Amino acid sequence: MKFKILTFFILIASLISNAQDSISISFIGNEGVLISSPGRKVIIDAFFKRADEWGLIAPSVKTLNDISNAQSEFDNIDLLIVTHDHIDHYNPVILGNCLKNNKSAILVTTADVNAKLNKKYSSYTDISNRIYVPDLVWKEVKDTSLNGINISCMNVKHHAPDVVTQYAFLVEIGGHNVLHTASSDGSFPGEYEAFLLNEKEVDIALLHEFFLFTITESTIQKNQSGKNVVDSYINPQNVFVQHLYNLNSYKEDLDVLIEEMSDSYPIYYFENSLESMTFKNSKLISE
Repeated sequence: MKFKILTFFILIASLISNAQDSISISFIGNEGVLISSPGRKVIIDAFFKRADEWGLIAPSVKTLNDISNAQSEFDNIDLLIVTHDHIDHYNPVILGNCLKNNKSAILVTTADVNAKLNKKYSSYTDISNRIYVPDLVWKEVKDTSLNGINISCMNVKHHAPDVVTQYAFLVEIGGHNVLHTASSDGSFPGEYEAFLLNEKEVDIALLHEFFLFTITESTIQKNQSGKNVVDSYINPQNVFVQHLYNLNSYKEDLDVLIEEMSDSYPIYYFENSLESMTFKNSKLISE
């Protein structure tokens, strides 16, 4: 009898562990994603509505309404993250409403974003006690746990020529480490080397396309120096390419380059808002 009871609890523990080992990456637009696992949700840079002028993929009006009102898959979010103060990553009203309507959520962001939220969002006082703003200098990293989710926040430079305070994030969710590099591109010496990410087993890296590719008008080429940074200092199991400018103008060439570069790790990208992929034990299991 004791053996049967022990076997039962081992089976239950195994089922729970397996459930926690699956995560879904849902693409909202540009660098915006919803990362979810059983009982946990993190949404990053998905609060924007302007992108057409740069040829970026943007969420629909319905999706933005769902985000603002914490409806559909955008309810019960644990963490909201905004990496930097650019309009193709967030809108203060959409962001404020999402935080307000996800009653237990915490927002993690920069001082610039927080200041603009204070200025532009009329109900700021209702949400201000759930905003966490790390104070970091370039190449500094801070580890913390918020709403039961471990994160590492890293100060990284925006790709040239923009100069703005920007944070990259390593999020531990569903037994996976997911890295979001914001709009950095690995071009600043010593930056990603300082974070020791290759010692933290990055399962999925969400990279700005400039990390791996150089784009001029409608042409695209491999960025070998950026790939060297990814290989040497991030060493991910999977890569998603984000912030795709005018994708349709070079999609075929992008597919060829990705096939050539996928010897170390699979490289993915999304073509439409609300597409998603599910991973388990660092392996893609559905899309």
